[in-house]
Amino acid sequence: MYVFLILRRIRLAGPWFLCLLVACATVACSTSQAPRLFVMSPIPVAAAVPVAVSRDLSVFVREVQIPQYLERSQIVLRGTDHRIQLVDDAHWAGNLQQDLVRVLTENLGVLLGSDRVYSTSRSGALKPDFRVDVDINRFERESTGQVVLVAHWWLMRGRDGALLDSQTVRLSGAFVPDRSYDALVAAMSAVFGDLARAMSASIIRQSSTPS
Repeated sequence: MYVFLILRRIRLAGPWFLCLLVACATVACSTSQAPRLFVMSPIPVAAAVPVAVSRDLSVFVREVQIPQYLERSQIVLRGTDHRIQLVDDAHWAGNLQQDLVRVLTENLGVLLGSDRVYSTSRSGALKPDFRVDVDINRFERESTGQVVLVAHWWLMRGRDGALLDSQTVRLSGAFVPDRSYDALVAAMSAVFGDLARAMSASIIRQSSTPS
């Protein structure tokens, strides 16, 4: 009975009401489209200048920690110093923390000219020359439009875990316009590559220092 009354009212309302229903359905479908997916990228081999200390040099990337507010599928922007924004139509294709481990491992391998740079999931029984840890405090596009990375990293000797170097860095990338998510992820990848350059420079110095 109720269904009959609803259908009768729709018929009496005329064609304009049916057009309105179609328009609403179209808007609903357009807003439910799947988000675009992104991954971090390593330094292009052509843009890197590897320093071949030794192809046998081994480095274990033990962990890359990120703040809890970045542990989500959406890309995060910073609106102000106290407010973050989640991008509903641009997501990470996988786990951001694991992606950063992967990219750092590839970056150090390219920069050091070594094929023995390993991540946590691939280390096995490796006894590396060096171990590295990274703790990221901030990594997003700020309200100024710049990508900012604030991180602390540690370099340890592999055989006994002795601390060799420890630095806190604040790195900035190029200006990224609003909603330019391809450019945003490219800028984040470039800034993360700068972090790997600082770490590889320290590894090279330590490699040339008698132990």
